[in-house]
Amino acid sequence: LETPESTVSPAGRAESLPPPTATPAPDDRALAEQGGGGGGRVAFYYAAGVGHSPAPRDRRRMIEVAERVTEAYDALSAAGLVQRCERQEARLASDEELRRVHRQEHLEQVRRRSEEQRPANGSVYYSSEADTAARLACGAVVDAALAAVAPGGPRRALALVRPPGHHASRDGFEGGFAEGGCFYNSVAAAAAAARAA
Repeated sequence: LETPESTVSPAGRAESLPPPTATPAPDDRALAEQGGGGGGRVAFYYAAGVGHSPAPRDRRRMIEVAERVTEAYDALSAAGLVQRCERQEARLASDEELRRVHRQEHLEQVRRRSEEQRPANGSVYYSSEADTAARLACGAVVDAALAAVAPGGPRRALALVRPPGHHASRDGFEGGFAEGGCFYNSVAAAAAAARAA
């Protein structure tokens, strides 16, 4: 195995590399002096979507469950990190925010299938709370991105949310737009909101 400290020359001999040089991250005071603001503040958004759960018959095969984030939250809280953050309320992403990255047909499909509580197919399940949980998660990620780039904002933000969004497609898959436990692409919506701000 190669290590960062050595490499093999074309002649097959190990050669030492100079130690890596890293530019130290500026401390909070330096950021404030440069006009970066925010100090050591971290905006923290949490939306566990606990009401969105698979039906008992699907529970054993689904990995996208509330415990994924509730356990992470508990660990962060036990380490005292949650208490050091500025807790923010998660809000529902609006249709306008979602339409920047998804078609109206997508929004309607997720809403309808949530109301129908469609059984799990493949890697996604619809509970009565799926649309609401996904909108809360997406709204939190959008707000975290906007808080981090806002002048005088905290410069740092964390959104611990579910359901995830990275598999949700703009163009759709066979039979739907949601995939891999994802309903709305939160990161894409956050990037679009930041660009529009």
